[in-house]
Amino acid sequence: YNESYYIPGFGNLELADTVTRQVTISASNRAAGVFASPQGSILDEITIPAAQLSLGYLSNPEENRLLQQESYQQRLAEGIADAISKICEERDKE
Repeated sequence: YNESYYIPGFGNLELADTVTRQVTISASNRAAGVFASPQGSILDEITIPAAQLSLGYLSNPEENRLLQQESYQQRLAEGIADAISKICEERDKE
C-alpha cells in the first residue's frame, strides 16, 4: 500500500489489511504481513485506495504447488472478492 496517500476513514492501509485478512482466511494459509510500497512503486501514482497483493512465491516449493491448483486459485479469488464485498458493506453502513 502507499503509506503517503490517505483518505480519512478508509485508505490504502485499511484496504491492504482487509484484503490480506480475507485472502488468508479463504486460502486457509498464513500472511506474510502488510507492508508499505517501496518508493517509486506504481502505487505512488494511484490516487484511490490501492494495494498490491503477493499471493505466494513460486520459489517456495509448497506455495508453487498450491498456486498451480485451480481450487487454490479459486480460494484466493474468493478471498479478494469477499474483501471487496466486506469493504462495500461497511461503507454502505456509514
